[in-house]
Amino acid sequence: MKEMVCHFCDGKEFITMKQHKGYAGLLPLHKPLAMGIEVHHEVCKNCGTIVRSYIADLDKIK
Repeated sequence: MKEMVCHFCDGKEFITMKQHKGYAGLLPLHKPLAMGIEVHHEVCKNCGTIVRSYIADLDKIK
């Protein structure tokens, strides 16, 4: 994986945070009763900017 750099402050230290799958998670467009999918964020430790968001379990979207 290439080295991440914060585009806001040029920071290079990050922490991974998890956004719960409840109301804040991702839901399939045509399945309103489906369970959500957790979104993970890489957050800059220096300024708090979210530099990357991703889904860790890709099998749930296939």
